Amino acid sequence: MANIGKERLINLFPMICERAKKVDFYINIGGSIFIQHDNWKKDDRFILKEILGNKPSFIIGCNFGPGSIEYEKYLAKWFEKFDDICFRDVDSYNRFKSLKNVRLSDDIVLTIHNNNKQKKKKIVAVSIMDLDNRKELKEMKKQYFKFLKNKIKKLLEKNYKIKLFSFCKDEGDEKAIKELLKLFNLKERRKIRVIKYSSNINRFLYHWQKCSLVIGSRFHSIVLAMASNQKFFALSYSKKIENFISSYDQNIKVINIKDLKKNKKINLQFYEINKEYNAEKQFMKIDKYLKIK
Repeated sequence: MANIGKERLINLFPMICERAKKVDFYINIGGSIFIQHDNWKKDDRFILKEILGNKPSFIIGCNFGPGSIEYEKYLAKWFEKFDDICFRDVDSYNRFKSLKNVRLSDDIVLTIHNNNKQKKKKIVAVSIMDLDNRKELKEMKKQYFKFLKNKIKKLLEKNYKIKLFSFCKDEGDEKAIKELLKLFNLKERRKIRVIKYSSNINRFLYHWQKCSLVIGSRFHSIVLAMASNQKFFALSYSKKIENFISSYDQNIKVINIKDLKKNKKINLQFYEINKEYNAEKQFMKIDKYLKIK
């Protein structure tokens, strides 16, 4: 009898390896794709590159870390096999800039910057994460929720409306939102709207770009704030957020979630970055290759 409704894991990597033998070139569009894991020496991508051999290969939109010196040195040798590596933050770029095929450009999401025409309203976008999924931050959950609750209540008193954004259901964003909402009374909840990302990126962006201010925990909540010309307050869960923001303005104060434990007064100071972004250059080498091709 079939196990209806039960999930079954399927290993697709053998199929990917077979297809890799038939492709003309390879593109890995990244993000935080070079975080060191316990079994990093068995990374599928290392095997895949061996199969691809000398076929044109590109990695774009990525950042490094956290990772050890050993991992960093291994990647440096591995990167030499690629035609182009384009990072999205200065810290990652500086680690590998001695390689001739390494470049730096703005995050790919910032390509939407020039297309942002939404009129801003008195709405605050709040990006929330489930700290239960992060061992190093799990103990901060109570302080994190307390901080968000207090700041949202003050914004409601100033007649702001609030939109709580779930970027990733699988990582617990929706769960965290449900828990946070329990901290507000019925009258307050009527002024709070939940926006879930469910594959409809246009709807998500429509609601996001209506907001004038952003309280961001997720990395791409800050990137979207920059792309949408919004002032933001960054609650950092990772060094990559701090590195990314300092790439643009070292005077912007980023609050690490662990800092909430110190119980010191933290004001909501919103920052804005005004500049022209060069995110399209992430694709520069790929465009050049395709034109030649």
